[in-house]
Amino acid sequence: MEYQEIQAFVLISSIVLVSFVFITVYLIVKLKLNDILLKKSEEKLRKFNDSLQTIINEKTVELRKSEKRFKLLYELNEEILDNSPAGIIKYDKNHKVEFANLEIKNIFNLSDIEFTELIKSDIEKVHKFKEIGLQHHFKILSEGKRVVYESNFILANEEKRFVEIKGSSLSEDENFAGAVILINDITESVLAEQKLQQSYAMLRKATGDIIQAMASTSEMRDPYTAGHQQRVANLAMAIAKKMNVSGDQFEGIKFAGIIHDIGKVSVPTDILTRPGKITEMEFAVIKNHSQAGYDILKKIEFPWPIAEIVYQH
Repeated sequence: MEYQEIQAFVLISSIVLVSFVFITVYLIVKLKLNDILLKKSEEKLRKFNDSLQTIINEKTVELRKSEKRFKLLYELNEEILDNSPAGIIKYDKNHKVEFANLEIKNIFNLSDIEFTELIKSDIEKVHKFKEIGLQHHFKILSEGKRVVYESNFILANEEKRFVEIKGSSLSEDENFAGAVILINDITESVLAEQKLQQSYAMLRKATGDIIQAMASTSEMRDPYTAGHQQRVANLAMAIAKKMNVSGDQFEGIKFAGIIHDIGKVSVPTDILTRPGKITEMEFAVIKNHSQAGYDILKKIEFPWPIAEIVYQH
């Protein structure tokens, strides 16, 4: 009985030992496999990290280059804006001034303090901009529309300055985000235009005076028809007015009427002043005065075709 028990004990012990060995081997193999897999995973992870680090390094270099380009571009744009011949001012959706270039300072003759205070100020409250009528256009710009107009203002030294204003709104996600306003100093061109207009007016007056003098000279040679040319001019102007002829053409018609008989200076005085009947030959000489008038006037550069009008009358 004891023998059988010993055998059973030995058998059970052997089974337990074999099971323990088997489990131990299994666990060792499994740990080994896990270790191998872990090492492979670590290798893959290391390679991935190396690859990722390489990409990060490349992107970092590219980013630094981009930052450098952007900085250069920003500095270039800033230099261009600051040296622009036009005044540039930008404000945000709350009407706070974000940028103003040096030409704005020059145009409005601002002091350093005034120019510094301009930034971040409410553009609607800036007195200089009220003077040029900008307050009437902020609503238009906030509606996404453009504005273009001319204005003028007086500097502290009583100098009058003329400006051209152009404004464009800015949008972000279809919402108003502010506006950019360009202000050009056109004082020199306006003053030059005014002087040109004054010179032109003086020239037109001188032309009229010369024509009147020529007409008077013609009538002095033919006192019997004195006032005839002026009456013809008055009649021509009345017709032109009825026909709604424009101002420039109207003036040309007036002067052509006043001087239409200038060719009579080529007709001998004894024919013009003879109280009796004239011969057919003498009448032919008188009729030729339109051709003579054309020959006198054709070399003068009038603003109107006066020589042709005189020839056709």
